[in-house]
Amino acid sequence: MDQLTAELGAVKTQMAAMMSMLVEIKAAQDNAAHRNWNSMSRMFDHQLEPLKAEAGEQVGTYPPAGLFPASLSQLANMGHAELDALEQFYSRAFAGDSLARRYSKLMAFIGA
Repeated sequence: MDQLTAELGAVKTQMAAMMSMLVEIKAAQDNAAHRNWNSMSRMFDHQLEPLKAEAGEQVGTYPPAGLFPASLSQLANMGHAELDALEQFYSRAFAGDSLARRYSKLMAFIGA
Protein backbone atom coordinates (compact mmCIF):
# COMPACT_ATOMS: atom_id res chain seq x y z
CA MET A 1 0.00 0.00 0.00
CA ASP A 2 2.85 2.41 0.81
CA GLN A 3 4.44 1.71 -2.56
CA LEU A 4 1.14 2.38 -4.34
CA THR A 5 0.74 5.66 -2.47
CA ALA A 6 4.30 6.67 -3.38
CA GLU A 7 3.76 5.79 -7.04
CA LEU A 8 0.48 7.70 -7.12
CA GLY A 9 2.26 10.72 -5.65
CA ALA A 10 4.97 10.47 -8.32
CA VAL A 11 2.34 10.28 -11.08
CA LYS A 12 0.57 13.36 -9.70
CA THR A 13 3.88 15.24 -9.62
CA GLN A 14 4.61 14.28 -13.22
CA MET A 15 1.11 15.32 -14.29
CA ALA A 16 1.52 18.71 -12.63
CA ALA A 17 4.83 19.23 -14.45
CA MET A 18 3.23 18.24 -17.76
CA MET A 19 0.32 20.62 -17.20
CA SER A 20 2.78 23.42 -16.50
CA MET A 21 4.59 22.64 -19.75
CA LEU A 22 1.29 22.66 -21.66
CA VAL A 23 0.46 26.12 -20.31
CA GLU A 24 3.89 27.34 -21.49
CA ILE A 25 3.38 25.78 -24.94
CA LYS A 26 -0.11 27.30 -25.24
CA ALA A 27 1.21 30.75 -24.31
CA ALA A 28 3.96 30.45 -26.93
CA GLN A 29 1.41 29.42 -29.56
CA ASP A 30 -0.87 32.32 -28.67
CA ASN A 31 2.09 34.70 -28.91
CA ALA A 32 2.89 33.68 -32.50
CA ALA A 33 0.03 35.80 -33.87
CA HIS A 34 1.04 38.76 -31.67
CA ARG A 35 4.68 38.52 -32.77
CA ASN A 36 3.54 38.38 -36.39
CA TRP A 37 1.46 41.55 -35.89
CA ASN A 38 4.34 43.29 -34.10
CA SER A 39 6.76 42.30 -36.89
CA MET A 40 4.82 44.57 -39.27
CA SER A 41 5.48 47.61 -37.04
CA ARG A 42 7.31 50.28 -38.98
CA MET A 43 5.70 53.54 -37.86
CA PHE A 44 6.18 54.92 -34.36
CA ASP A 45 2.42 55.18 -33.79
CA HIS A 46 1.80 51.56 -34.81
CA GLN A 47 0.03 49.71 -32.01
CA LEU A 48 1.93 46.78 -30.52
CA GLU A 49 0.19 43.69 -29.24
CA PRO A 50 1.32 42.44 -25.82
CA LEU A 51 2.53 38.89 -25.39
CA LYS A 52 1.58 36.38 -22.74
CA ALA A 53 4.29 35.33 -20.30
CA GLU A 54 5.80 32.04 -21.49
CA ALA A 55 7.59 31.23 -18.25
CA GLY A 56 7.67 32.10 -14.58
CA GLU A 57 4.90 32.89 -12.16
CA GLN A 58 2.85 34.84 -14.72
CA VAL A 59 2.91 32.11 -17.40
CA GLY A 60 -0.13 32.24 -19.67
CA THR A 61 -1.18 35.76 -18.65
CA TYR A 62 -0.93 39.13 -20.36
CA PRO A 63 0.94 41.94 -18.62
CA PRO A 64 -1.12 44.37 -16.55
CA ALA A 65 -2.27 47.58 -18.24
CA GLY A 66 0.50 50.09 -18.69
CA LEU A 67 3.39 47.63 -18.39
CA PHE A 68 3.71 46.68 -22.07
CA PRO A 69 4.48 49.53 -24.50
CA ALA A 70 1.39 50.36 -26.59
CA SER A 71 3.42 51.54 -29.60
CA LEU A 72 6.94 51.69 -31.01
CA SER A 73 7.06 55.29 -29.81
CA GLN A 74 6.41 54.21 -26.22
CA LEU A 75 8.94 51.41 -26.58
CA ALA A 76 11.58 53.88 -27.79
CA ASN A 77 10.96 56.08 -24.74
CA MET A 78 11.29 53.31 -22.16
CA GLY A 79 14.05 53.48 -19.60
CA HIS A 80 15.90 50.86 -17.60
CA ALA A 81 13.18 50.75 -14.92
CA GLU A 82 10.46 49.92 -17.46
CA LEU A 83 12.65 47.25 -19.07
CA ASP A 84 13.39 45.82 -15.63
CA ALA A 85 9.64 45.56 -14.94
CA LEU A 86 9.10 43.73 -18.24
CA GLU A 87 11.99 41.38 -17.42
CA GLN A 88 10.39 40.58 -14.11
CA PHE A 89 6.95 39.95 -15.63
CA TYR A 90 8.24 37.80 -18.50
CA SER A 91 10.91 36.02 -16.42
CA ARG A 92 13.32 36.80 -19.23
CA ALA A 93 16.41 38.98 -19.35
CA PHE A 94 16.63 41.82 -21.83
CA ALA A 95 20.26 42.30 -20.89
CA GLY A 96 22.85 44.47 -22.50
CA ASP A 97 25.58 46.96 -21.77
CA SER A 98 23.45 49.82 -23.10
CA LEU A 99 19.81 50.83 -23.28
CA ALA A 100 19.91 50.37 -27.07
CA ARG A 101 21.08 46.77 -26.71
CA ARG A 102 18.32 46.09 -24.18
CA TYR A 103 15.75 47.57 -26.61
CA SER A 104 17.08 45.23 -29.30
CA LYS A 105 16.58 42.21 -27.04
CA LEU A 106 13.03 43.29 -26.18
CA MET A 107 12.18 44.03 -29.81
CA ALA A 108 13.44 40.60 -30.87
CA PHE A 109 11.36 38.98 -28.13
CA ILE A 110 8.12 40.74 -29.11
CA GLY A 111 8.75 40.37 -32.84
CA ALA A 112 9.11 44.08 -33.63
